Amino acid sequence: MKKGMLLCVVMCLVMLLSQQFALADIYLKQKQKTNAFLMMGQEQPAQEFETESWISDDAMWTQMGDKGIIIKEDGSMIMLDHVGKTYTEMNMNYGKMAESSGEKMDAEELAGLKQFMGKMMDIKISVEPTGEKKQINGYNCQKYIQTMEMGMGTNKSIIWATTDIKVDPDSYAKFTASTLANQPGMEQSIDKIVHEMKKIKGVQVLNETTMNMMGQEMKTSVELLEIKEGKAPSKVFLIPKGYKKKAMGY
Repeated sequence: MKKGMLLCVVMCLVMLLSQQFALADIYLKQKQKTNAFLMMGQEQPAQEFETESWISDDAMWTQMGDKGIIIKEDGSMIMLDHVGKTYTEMNMNYGKMAESSGEKMDAEELAGLKQFMGKMMDIKISVEPTGEKKQINGYNCQKYIQTMEMGMGTNKSIIWATTDIKVDPDSYAKFTASTLANQPGMEQSIDKIVHEMKKIKGVQVLNETTMNMMGQEMKTSVELLEIKEGKAPSKVFLIPKGYKKKAMGY
């Protein structure tokens, strides 16, 4: 199992855990910045781009330029390439991940993957409300410090959240929990994770995260530009017609 694929899984898990708002359905527009960082010995340039997302009770769709991703409640994940009109499927459950990768693994390799994923999914989260307040983009925000300890490293986030936007946090907390509950090592910690995440009151307006994984540091920020309730387009959680399936390249 190659590191690139595992890094992709970790990034998706971090994304799920860092979003703490939703009603069915919610549209989000966000600005994301990523500083330059090293990945597997190669320098990745700094990036700044806008993303659009729809979140429902049982799925999440995100569009990032010419790329898209669909994450479903059962842990299945579809990555879309709108330029090549292709898609790749995988699953955040280690067993299904091995099946969907197209790479045959013997019993020893599967056992190693299970052990690795078990360590990676040993996630501990703590959220500390600071009481500090300020306005961001016209919203009255409160500051929280979130620490996420994973088998692959520690991520620290400064989160500014507002209660000016009225949404029910339980809906997305339920989606997050159901998505992660099937993962090795999560059975004992999922309730604690959701409990800690609920300390963040309201919608995240700004999230500044320093991620340390595989010995590398990456800094990202996600800023809320727009949020609204609505009905997600009927086909947004489906693979577009005419797209061809592509084997996982890793």
